[in-house]
Amino acid sequence: MTRWLIGIAGIVLVLAVGCGGGRSRQPVKGQGEIVLQIDWRSSRSRLIPEGTARVDITITGDGLTTPLLDSIDRPSTDTAITRVYVVPVGFKEIAAQAKDTSGQVLASGKATVTVLPNQRATAEVVLVSPTAKTVLVRTFRGSQPAPPAFLAFQDGDGPWQSVPLSGAEYSLPVTDPSGRYGVAIVSDNGGSVTVSIFHATVNELPVINHASAGPPVSEQPTVTVSGTLLGINEGDQASVFVNGASTYIFVSFPNPPYDLSVPPGIYDIIALRASVSPESPRNVNKVFIRRNVAIQQNTTVDIDFNDPSTTFAPETRSIVINGVMTDEYVVGNVSFLSDLGTTATLAEFGSAEGTIVQTQFAGIPVDRQIGKDIHQLFVFATQISTGSTELRRSLTRFFRAPANQTVNLPEQFSSPQVTLATATPYLRLTAQWSAYPGSAQAYHLGYAQQVNFGKRRRLSRPPLSLRPLRAPLSDGRRRQTTTAGTLVWNVWLTNEWFGNTTEFTYTLPDFSTLSGWSGQWGLSNAVTSWDVTALSSNRTVADLLEAEQSPSTSSNLDGLEVRRSTKSGLF
Repeated sequence: MTRWLIGIAGIVLVLAVGCGGGRSRQPVKGQGEIVLQIDWRSSRSRLIPEGTARVDITITGDGLTTPLLDSIDRPSTDTAITRVYVVPVGFKEIAAQAKDTSGQVLASGKATVTVLPNQRATAEVVLVSPTAKTVLVRTFRGSQPAPPAFLAFQDGDGPWQSVPLSGAEYSLPVTDPSGRYGVAIVSDNGGSVTVSIFHATVNELPVINHASAGPPVSEQPTVTVSGTLLGINEGDQASVFVNGASTYIFVSFPNPPYDLSVPPGIYDIIALRASVSPESPRNVNKVFIRRNVAIQQNTTVDIDFNDPSTTFAPETRSIVINGVMTDEYVVGNVSFLSDLGTTATLAEFGSAEGTIVQTQFAGIPVDRQIGKDIHQLFVFATQISTGSTELRRSLTRFFRAPANQTVNLPEQFSSPQVTLATATPYLRLTAQWSAYPGSAQAYHLGYAQQVNFGKRRRLSRPPLSLRPLRAPLSDGRRRQTTTAGTLVWNVWLTNEWFGNTTEFTYTLPDFSTLSGWSGQWGLSNAVTSWDVTALSSNRTVADLLEAEQSPSTSSNLDGLEVRRSTKSGLF
């Protein structure tokens, strides 16, 4: 076996403050604990390479002037070993190497985490053999593991082959000398279909966590959470958020009601109180958060903005967006993504054509956050369209602690062109472009059509919602955007997969002869919206693509910035 998961049953990396290895003590301000466990039991040995004599650990990151090193030998008895490391808070990288008795590396892997005071987080290390390579593919529907509708694999430049479906996790061997591969995943969401293709190398992307949208709201049973808003004045505005649902209430009488429909579950409830006036933007002055609320049936939860146990004042910070061109306008927002998946919009903003944006947002103090809580800033600049194509630029930044935000928009990307390769057996388009001047790590190609499966109709122009704009979604995940009756193809291609080139060409592959493929998943001869996007970030390609696919699965979003420059049009 060439890949080992070092996770719940292998090496467990648990970050904690004031607790570890059964001890109890007062936390030290500015420090946390990494609790690391290696389970050597024979029943779990498939998770550690055969012949492993020890596992070497290296921890680096914020506050560590030199790496923290440790070596954990295989015990003489069949047991698990736990280590506790006291480290400064902040971003950390944990590297693990499994070695034999001679010191030869049998497998290695890395994980990244953010150590927080009085919080816990987990991380998973995937150990990869340096001689034999595999890519691990995991598929989800919403946040739950779920099998895809179709899975195909390409080893290097070899032929595409169907992968038999057997659950939500697949280990696919790569024999290409450079570790190049392709993976195609189809998600069928009750009338909306997404075909996602990844071209990368095992070195840069050994794991693909692919999250498709959950069942449409119309297909899910729902319950109502409702109540009364207290501690709010006439003329104020209240907003309430539960999971992906939200409501905005302009208060015109005392103690107004609210109600939201959500699928049964356990959620964080977040509410904002804001003053509004013609002279000033929406000013959030109080935040309400109630954690872990069980809403399995119709439930009443009153929101009292004067209750000190659940409410607090936000921290107001500034936003400045530079680099807006004279023919562009800018829109954006700041959201708070809670540990249980509720997304609260803290601020929304926009600007007139060619205007620098200067605004503010109300942030959630760090001492009011837990687990995977994170802020997300999204900025989107689009060129005033004068023809069949338009240029767009966007940026997403994740941060835990509220801080003033200055954004410099990425360079424009004007070279892409999309042409017809063939219309049979389905529409296959070719994208061509020159290397992005802003040094891209990867490229994304998006194609979308409005489709009534079983009866397609030609559109004079697709609605704006079909254009593959990866704006923040209601549950915080940055997944492919589809609406009912849409067919979307997404392709991610890394620079390392392309190799040493400055001119790029990619034609959509033909899956029509593969077992399990449905003809309805191919693009038809209908109007198609397309985009070609250059992607870059301040982290690795793996971090970048995970943020684009499923940020809620990541424990190291803090500080991540993803930049996109897009050319879009119609075919």
